[in-house]
Amino acid sequence: MKINAQWKVPPQISNAELFAELKKGAGDDGQSEIAAALANAEVKLEQTYKVAYVAHARWSRGGGAEWTDGKLTVWTGTQRPLA
Repeated sequence: MKINAQWKVPPQISNAELFAELKKGAGDDGQSEIAAALANAEVKLEQTYKVAYVAHARWSRGGGAEWTDGKLTVWTGTQRPLA
C-alpha cells in the first residue's frame, strides 16, 4: 500500500517580521509604567539589541564540549536529560 503524503509549508517570515509579530501579542506588558518612569527620568539612555530567533527545542541524547585555555564548556540538553 502506498501513501501519497503531501507537505505544504507556508513561507517563512524574516527575522524583522518575526520580532514585529511577536511584539503584537505582548499587549501593554508594563510599557505604560516604563513610559511614565522614562518621562520623569533625568537621564535617558536608549538602545535596541536583537539576536536571531532560536526555536525552543531540546537536544536529543547528545551534546557538545569544548576545551579551551584550561576550561571545559559543555552544551547538553536539560529539558529531559534521560529521554
